[in-house]
Amino acid sequence: MVTVHWPGFGEEKGSWALPLRHDLITSHQTPIIKAIWQLKQVCRQLKERPITLWDSEYGCAKFVKMTKGINADFLMRLSPNRCIYAEPPKYQGKGRPRKHGQKMKLSDPTTWGIPVESVEIDDPTWGIVEITRWSKFHYPTVKKRVRNSGETPECKTHSRQTVTRQKKGKKKAA
Repeated sequence: MVTVHWPGFGEEKGSWALPLRHDLITSHQTPIIKAIWQLKQVCRQLKERPITLWDSEYGCAKFVKMTKGINADFLMRLSPNRCIYAEPPKYQGKGRPRKHGQKMKLSDPTTWGIPVESVEIDDPTWGIVEITRWSKFHYPTVKKRVRNSGETPECKTHSRQTVTRQKKGKKKAA
């Protein structure tokens, strides 16, 4: 079952969301195919380009490639076992040009490289929230038909958010 939500409807705070579309996945569909169909239906009704949020099931090259023509922005969680790649280095003139640059293994901080941007926010509810951003990364191609299309599914920006909660009863450091 796939549900498309309209967030924050009727509340000033909280994560409650009003369901816009709620459809069963048939035996000949996948969650990705159904979600893309739903997103297209919803985007046709909107006047503004939406920011969409996706769980790790959708953080893959297949989903990114299949949503290329949809007028929406995507923020998706990537599985910690996922790998993405930086742009390849400039061609040196010998051998086959490289398809991928440095590998970023999300479960291994030693492979992350230098971020483009990093910011820390001291939130009264969540404590210290750190957001780190890397740019110009892509997924490795997954299937022959994707490789032969000449397009590499992109993960243009990868961000990592870390939340350090304050313990109850303890004062925050100044």
